Amino acid sequence: MEKGGAAWPREFIVEDIKNGLSVYMTARWHSRIVGLIVLEKKKNAIMISDLFVSKSHRKRKIASQLLLAAGEFCLNEGYNKLKLHVREDNETARKLYLNFGFRVIKKEEHYYEDFATALLMETKLPFHCS
Repeated sequence: MEKGGAAWPREFIVEDIKNGLSVYMTARWHSRIVGLIVLEKKKNAIMISDLFVSKSHRKRKIASQLLLAAGEFCLNEGYNKLKLHVREDNETARKLYLNFGFRVIKKEEHYYEDFATALLMETKLPFHCS
């Protein structure tokens, strides 16, 4: 699986899962992983640290299905909030999150390695999709 164009090392993923604070959920197409959502357990909410769908499988509602699965997981774990950071210039992702009821709670300048601005977004669960 790729994150931001670079593959995650297997050791990183294994260690991340072993520590018990992260959950990886995948979307598969003919046994091939085409989507991934990574959730991090925090004190009062679960944070989406990554949501990725391969370019060849976009516009098939895979990201929406991963978000729905994440929401169900959160509720089953006793969480009623879901948070994430999104690049301010990623209009497609922002639109998806707004449709799932996320709202911007904070703007963080120079958040990313390339100094791009991030928006911290949050929604209450269960989702109220528009």
